[in-house]
Amino acid sequence: MIKQITIYLVIFTLLSACAALGKKTESPTVTLAGLKIVKADFFDQRFALDLRLQNPNDFTLPIRGLSYDLLLNGKSFATGVSADKVNVPALGEAVIRVESVTNLFSLYKQLRSLAESSEKGINYQLKGNVSLVNKSLKLPFDKRGEISLQ
Repeated sequence: MIKQITIYLVIFTLLSACAALGKKTESPTVTLAGLKIVKADFFDQRFALDLRLQNPNDFTLPIRGLSYDLLLNGKSFATGVSADKVNVPALGEAVIRVESVTNLFSLYKQLRSLAESSEKGINYQLKGNVSLVNKSLKLPFDKRGEISLQ
């Protein structure tokens, strides 16, 4: 009798573990929430980017870092990485601030493009990967939007 109960407990535990492994983790939505100049000199400019992470999962996403590329009007503007840890609540959001460096040539191309454009905003694309704590899994993100200039 005890042997049967032990066997049933082992089977139940294994089935529970398999069910947990099958839970698919959806990528967070990452959007640009803010952009400001921190420091600028002749050779490079340092920006602070506020990134909003929205978690579509019904469990907390324990993020250990991310890497990203920011394109403005289809042109590469800034890239960066962050090792800041944040727990994004289930079906919730969090805002993190990351710093990015761009060079004078990249900034010049963006300003020239703006001067030649009749658009009332700047199109952006933010893409990269989010790394989770205790997992080798990287969740990709790719978001497009517009920054209004009015």
